[in-house]
Amino acid sequence: MALVKGEGSHRWTRGKILFISLAARLTLVLYSNIHDYMFHVNFTDIDYSVYSDAARYVANGKSPFDRVTYRYTPALAWILLPNNSYKDFGKYHVIEVFSGSDFEVLLLFFADVSFLGKFLFCVFDIIVGWMYFKIMDYGSHKKEVSVTGSKNRVSKLQTKEVSEDQSSSWITQAVVVFWLANPLTAVISARGNADVLVCASVLYTLYLLMKKQWFVAALVHGLLAIHLKIYPVIYFPSIFLNLCHFTVRLGILTSLKLILSNWKGFTFLVVSIGSFSVIVTLFYWIYGNVFLEEFLLYHVKRRDIRHNFSPYFYLLYLIDEEQNLSKLVGFLAFLPQVYLILYFAFRYHDDLPFCWFLTTFAFVTFNKISLKEVLLLITLWFGSQGLWLLFAYLFEFHEILTGADVADVAMLVVGDPFGATTHTDLVLRAKQRAVPLYNFGETVSIVMWLDGWEPDSYYDKIASNLKKGFHTLCLLETVSIVMWLDGWEPDSYYDKIASNLKKGFHTLCLLDIKTKEQSIVNMMRGKKIFEPARYLTCSDAASQLLKIIERKRISGIEPAYTESSPCVGLARVGWDDQKIVFCTLEEMSQYDLGPPLHCMILPGNMHPLEIDMLNTFKTSYEID
Repeated sequence: MALVKGEGSHRWTRGKILFISLAARLTLVLYSNIHDYMFHVNFTDIDYSVYSDAARYVANGKSPFDRVTYRYTPALAWILLPNNSYKDFGKYHVIEVFSGSDFEVLLLFFADVSFLGKFLFCVFDIIVGWMYFKIMDYGSHKKEVSVTGSKNRVSKLQTKEVSEDQSSSWITQAVVVFWLANPLTAVISARGNADVLVCASVLYTLYLLMKKQWFVAALVHGLLAIHLKIYPVIYFPSIFLNLCHFTVRLGILTSLKLILSNWKGFTFLVVSIGSFSVIVTLFYWIYGNVFLEEFLLYHVKRRDIRHNFSPYFYLLYLIDEEQNLSKLVGFLAFLPQVYLILYFAFRYHDDLPFCWFLTTFAFVTFNKISLKEVLLLITLWFGSQGLWLLFAYLFEFHEILTGADVADVAMLVVGDPFGATTHTDLVLRAKQRAVPLYNFGETVSIVMWLDGWEPDSYYDKIASNLKKGFHTLCLLETVSIVMWLDGWEPDSYYDKIASNLKKGFHTLCLLDIKTKEQSIVNMMRGKKIFEPARYLTCSDAASQLLKIIERKRISGIEPAYTESSPCVGLARVGWDDQKIVFCTLEEMSQYDLGPPLHCMILPGNMHPLEIDMLNTFKTSYEID
């Protein structure tokens, strides 16, 4: 009875461990949206953006390899299709229900269901923990106890078994908690890294092998583990030797005979490699040569001398230009891995969990480790990693600006130069470091007008260049604000502005231009005498917008914007005396931007980089 009660408590404890771990990871996933919005270095792994982009290509009937740097199995992009299908579903409902409320911006973080992939990876983190329980339980109960003799003998054996089970249970929970409560494993999955899928596949293969279901294990190893990442092939030697119960104590000839007659081992290799080949053939049939090149051959030929902690990185960096020498060093660096994999396979194949741990550890580090060195090495590792990442951050984020201090640096950007927040951030940091910079925008050709032929197609590019500091994708419908005359004050453009602001989008306002206009008298007399040219200024446009909201309030309608709403006035953009001002609508109504041409932008929901950029053009107005 006590044993049954203990088992019930045991199961409940495991359930709480797994549930709390999942809840903590889900919290990290939700936090990732807020972190990415507020901080310069994103919480979300760049690989997750690559996965999601590839899923979008697949949803549009294209190849996931159309996404640059996607070098994973296409199955991963297929798995993340819900990210694309339901990405904005929650956002639209939040905007519709909570638009204008204080909770709208906060709720938008959690309405974005593009984190479904992250949540999936976190669930597999928990599955890995559950599989640890299963593997260790199976290992601890593998030996059967033969109960013979008197009742006292049976009682003693049962008592001993219960004691050992309790000790084993405590060790099992400690191991699983070390995985689930480890901030590194939790953060890796919450950031959107898919490596946990490989971990789960490898552990499932191990569990099946321990249960003697080696044929199913071969299928899992080929279809899942090796398919997701190539590196699980390093476990083939230990699996092969484990299936034939190899031991060097039988002598060389007997051992060799065991190896050659190991039909289970050879079948495992054939089934595993065959199943992997089937899935590769399937994707090759769908996507062609680009699949083989990006998914398989790239990892064989890959030479990454920056983003790794390999002890050979500096040597490879120095000989990077010497192709033959670099290949030779790369091959020689691979030999210690092969030796250690084979050594641990022959030495520890009868204990697969321990053997695979040593094999993986050696494959990554090539170093032996002793218990007395653990604390020192962990400290040195974290310290060296911190220093490495510090200099990597400075190199990646400040290299261009460092070069700009001593020489001219030019960047050619196709399309809108501020279409990516990276470019905006670069400009902001350049201003903070007092590095002079010039943005030429898109080049346009202005043709000479002739009588009856006055093309203005180039105006679209000019308007695009006016979008200083804004994320291009957030601009919706453009409006034209007409110049009011006595007795004629139309305000139909207000509806478009209100619609854009409700959806959180910016509005580009093009201001009226009146040239070559004739008075009624001159028109009746047929005289080609024109009135002086008139141009609507930002000040006049802001005044008109303020009068419109007064009318709305009188009519009992809550206006879409107020006197304190931010706006951006732009004058003569691209000229030597261009002027850009960021202030409130009320301030803009009194601000003189000088000669024409003018245009104005009414911002919607803004990214922090947009706010920082606009604050560089502020008058007395600033958004915190």
